[in-house]
Amino acid sequence: MDHLIKLVRESFSQIPGHRRSVGNKSYELAGLLSAGFAVFSLKDPSLLAFRQEYPNREANLRRVYGIESVPGDTALREGLDGVEPAHLQGCFGAPLGVLRHQGVFKSRLVLGGYLAVAVDGTGH
Repeated sequence: MDHLIKLVRESFSQIPGHRRSVGNKSYELAGLLSAGFAVFSLKDPSLLAFRQEYPNREANLRRVYGIESVPGDTALREGLDGVEPAHLQGCFGAPLGVLRHQGVFKSRLVLGGYLAVAVDGTGH
């Protein structure tokens, strides 16, 4: 799993920046994306809960997600709001390709060949 997360993280650095002023760049966009991805993939109920657990997870968050420090909610929200969803969709092609190549999807085919996938979020 760590390898798949690393592929996603590496693709974050390819997403074009949208922030203009130097004042709002305390965190690199790739770092903000990694933090947001970690919050959702670890299924923390909120950024506050994620921040509170950070000291207990610090070594793993650095190694797996490349997170050096956790941004505040305003920095995260303002940094991520301008990212085009289409840019994010492209980040998951390589990990899905690895899973497809490994045959992981074959065991998850249902109803005559449809792939069953659990999706977190508000739409898909």
